[in-house]
Amino acid sequence: MTDSNIVNKYTEGLEFTPEKTEKALNVAFNILDKWSFNDAEKRATLGLSDTVSLDDKSVIAEASDIKLQFRLSIIIGLYADLKILSSSHEPMIAWLQRPLPNGKVPIDVLMSDNYPEMLNLRRTAKSLR
Repeated sequence: MTDSNIVNKYTEGLEFTPEKTEKALNVAFNILDKWSFNDAEKRATLGLSDTVSLDDKSVIAEASDIKLQFRLSIIIGLYADLKILSSSHEPMIAWLQRPLPNGKVPIDVLMSDNYPEMLNLRRTAKSLR
């Protein structure tokens, strides 16, 4: 299955408007701040180029594509999965930085363009419940 097929299937049936996307961006930025991501890590996690200003979320929302929607869903869902384990951010940050049994480091997966691995990351986090 191609990356586009994975993203399309995962986001199928969801309605995306600039307003909803901007709200999701605000939530995602809040999460990434709690996880102590710097601006470069935020851009990579959201799949944004280095030239995109993170200050104007409405511009990002207007220019968003389905891959950004996918990434927002992964970030928000992963946070929810990990929050069930601990309301403290330190254990979440530690989990994101520790290699998983498959050798992948969650933060590296989040900053990659490997959409199947992002879905595996969600499955792994869900299995911790």
